Amino acid sequence: MKRWKRSISLLLVCGILLTFAPMSAMADVTTPVIAEADTRFPDVPTGHAARVFILEAAERGIVRGFPNGNFNPNGTLTRAEAAMILWNMAERPAARNPATFTDIAGHWAAPAITWVAEMGIAAGRPGHLFAPNDMIQRQELFTLLWNFARAYLEMNQFTLTPAESRPFQDQHLIRAGAENAIMWLHAAGLVRGDGAGNVNPQGAANRAEIVVFVMRFIEEFMD
Repeated sequence: MKRWKRSISLLLVCGILLTFAPMSAMADVTTPVIAEADTRFPDVPTGHAARVFILEAAERGIVRGFPNGNFNPNGTLTRAEAAMILWNMAERPAARNPATFTDIAGHWAAPAITWVAEMGIAAGRPGHLFAPNDMIQRQELFTLLWNFARAYLEMNQFTLTPAESRPFQDQHLIRAGAENAIMWLHAAGLVRGDGAGNVNPQGAANRAEIVVFVMRFIEEFMD
């Protein structure tokens, strides 16, 4: 994968057509080509709005399914799974130092968690914990991607205009540490509100939505 090093100003001029929106809003976006004969993930059948994105992500080693063969597209994502996705996007680099979290010893995602923490992409919880099995909120996921863009892809900073600074009706629900991340992703065209103008920062995005979001990011900025 190539690192994307163009400035955010160029990204905004180009008007990237990426959204973190309901599946019904994804029909006008170019999708990867995957043979429909692919029998992986029987719970993501032909015709599923995210099928080609999920299969492409699995083929590229970005995500994987469960031992029973399913992908669980409507399920939520844990902090460990989010760390693993970002680590896979970076092609699994080794961390230079051991992690200080006391709750990841022997965890399947420990190498990924160690790397994202070392890079400053993800932070732990009080008490030297990472809480790998906790569900990740939308605003946490947006913050992780924002941190990944800055730390790994070396994206430049940007400045919001007053009109762009509070675009969502539920802006007051966004925690302070996530506001810059959400505003950047919105300005870049990656995140938009729902029909009521809400971004639902404290909600959980399902696994299918997250994969579509991640694969669009990769296609535009990293391929």
